[in-house]
Amino acid sequence: MSDNIMDKYGDNRHLSEETREDLRRMTLGLTDQKTIETLTRAGLMAKNKRESSRALRAQAIARAEAEKVAAAKEKAADDQKKATIIEETIQDGDVNDGGTQSDKTKKK
Repeated sequence: MSDNIMDKYGDNRHLSEETREDLRRMTLGLTDQKTIETLTRAGLMAKNKRESSRALRAQAIARAEAEKVAAAKEKAADDQKKATIIEETIQDGDVNDGGTQSDKTKKK
């Protein structure tokens, strides 16, 4: 490296020998093919993990929505069944006067 390398602020102070050596080591480390392959592999693994996490989250959300819809349908079916039973009871004439008289008294 040349002796006129300046620090990151661009002023006229020269970098110390220790700093230049650190920069050289870092540059060599980052341009090493094994390091590049390792970093690439780590990046791809992180990308796959993110995509997998997103897919699992989307599946969980879809499953929760499906359960919510199923519960609503089940409740609607139960409500319809209750309404049908009440309607049939009314049609059969088995309705009392709201509890003011007992069923035994009314039937006599």
